[in-house]
Amino acid sequence: MRPTLLYSLIFIFLSYLGAAQSFESPEELLFAAIFEQDLSKVEAALGLGAQVDSRYTYSRYAEDCFYWTPLMAACAMGQLDIVRLLQDNGASLWAPLAEGWSNAGPLSQKGSRPLHVAAAYGSVEVAEFLLQRGALVNAGPKHYTPLYYALQAPKSQRQDLIELLIAYGADYRQPGILAEAIAQEEIAWAQKWLRKQGAATAARPNCEGACTPLELAIQKEANVLLPLFKQRGVALVASPSAASLLEQAFLAQNLFAFQWLYRQGLRPTSDLIELAKNSSSTWQKILQNGQLEDEDRKFVQLLKDPIFQDIELTEKPLQNMQWRSLSGGFISLQQFKGEWLLIVPWASWCESCKEQLISIHKLQKKQKHWRVLVLSLDPKPYPLEDFMKAEKLPFIAAHDPALNSIKAWNWRAPELILLDPQAWQRSRSKKALDWHKKPLSRFLRLQKKRYPATP
Repeated sequence: MRPTLLYSLIFIFLSYLGAAQSFESPEELLFAAIFEQDLSKVEAALGLGAQVDSRYTYSRYAEDCFYWTPLMAACAMGQLDIVRLLQDNGASLWAPLAEGWSNAGPLSQKGSRPLHVAAAYGSVEVAEFLLQRGALVNAGPKHYTPLYYALQAPKSQRQDLIELLIAYGADYRQPGILAEAIAQEEIAWAQKWLRKQGAATAARPNCEGACTPLELAIQKEANVLLPLFKQRGVALVASPSAASLLEQAFLAQNLFAFQWLYRQGLRPTSDLIELAKNSSSTWQKILQNGQLEDEDRKFVQLLKDPIFQDIELTEKPLQNMQWRSLSGGFISLQQFKGEWLLIVPWASWCESCKEQLISIHKLQKKQKHWRVLVLSLDPKPYPLEDFMKAEKLPFIAAHDPALNSIKAWNWRAPELILLDPQAWQRSRSKKALDWHKKPLSRFLRLQKKRYPATP
């Protein structure tokens, strides 16, 4: 190719690029630079004449934020240097959102300002800078103040942000703030604010049904707040369109709230008693007289330990099933009727299954009343046989190559299933655990004490 022709093509290509770039306004370049978090590009866009109070519709990550200012975008990105640069160049701290935002994370209200954005996105340093420059800490619209949005900020920044806003005079007495704090499980803040205010009944904004602070406390098991509501004279009545408070406690499986409400004089309706007929035996007990038995109370207290996030409490009868025994013949669930049984689905590829069996052996030495059935899900029974011999495990073992237990009950390895003497499944772990150590061994012991011979 001739040099002159090559130069001509290069010139045309560069000219095309220049023409394409010329379609971008300085404002578009400014917003792009902010989203790229590039301070030098922001400075360049301002040098080209970008208006610091221009508006832009920002859409990414399923957020549609209409008519943002550059300062709002910088607040969302948490870029203090860019925020400072924009403000030094005249960006307004008080320019409100004119149209409102759609699908913009927690932000949705027209009239919101840059501080609202910084609060919602957890930009603590940016929020402090804006407050130092004169941003209004209690700016609306209505009760949608920066503190309201701070309660919805990312958890890692939320505490520092709330402390900052409170230090600058944020009003936690605004309607809806207490309810939002409970809804976001900021119970320590809710407890502090509830002690200092008289009004404690304003519902959570944009919420339908059971949305008062009391109802949200029942839903979120914020039971420490219940006596405080009584001290503040809050009426123990449900929202007009919501179920009764006792039914809300039942639906939330909040035993403590149910007992507390019962002690305040509330009683279950016939509809609630009918609803609870097929519920757990614990609820059957509490519906009879409003109180938990001693073992139930200990058990519920024990479940607060984080380890029980891996254990599913279930109460259902299992139909009989049989498997081929590794020692010959067949084994069925019916054979264990009258005994507490630990069933351990097992597979050779599952290393944690092996560790779990060793821990159950240690448990069995301490609590000798447990029968243990290990159920191999392998195509062949030999891996389980070899492992049990090597570790000298005295368990009963069966083989389920057709995976009937998975098809019927979705049992999988590694798990542990607890069956009571009537072949009711009482609990099921979601992973292998060290069962001989507290509080897991105590969990099994309490389960045995809690249930009678028949469901």
